[in-house]
Amino acid sequence: YTGDENTPLENEHMAKFFSDIKVDPESATSLIVAWALKIQDFGVITSKEFITGFSTMNADTIDAIGKEIQKLDTKTRAEPKQYREFYRWLFDFCQVEKGRKTLDADICIDTWRLVLKHFPLSGAFVEFCQTRLK
Repeated sequence: YTGDENTPLENEHMAKFFSDIKVDPESATSLIVAWALKIQDFGVITSKEFITGFSTMNADTIDAIGKEIQKLDTKTRAEPKQYREFYRWLFDFCQVEKGRKTLDADICIDTWRLVLKHFPLSGAFVEFCQTRLK
C-alpha cells in the first residue's frame, strides 16, 4: 500500500486498505484488526506487523484478508475469552502515556461506544459513565 516495505501504513494508505477490505476505519472491527496484527502504535501499521499478522492468518490477498477479518470479528464478539483478550489489549493500546494505570475519561467513553455496541446495556452504561466521569 505504500510501495515501500520500510514505510509504515498511515493515513491515506490505511484508509485505502480498510476500504479495500470493507472495514469502516472508525469501527470496532478496525480495532480488532489492530489487535490481530499486534499493532504497537495507534494509527500506524508497520510492514512487519502487516506481513506477520496476515501470514499468521494465511491471508495473502485482499479478498482473503477481508474474509479472515470478518471471521475474526464475528469470533471475537461471540467468544467471551477472545473478547476479554481483545479488551485487555485495547487498554494498553489506548494509553496516551505508556505505563500509566488509567485512561482519560474521553478515550474510555469513545472506545466503549465502539467496542461495547453489541452488548444490550452498553448505551445505558456509556451514558451513566459519561455523566459521572465528566
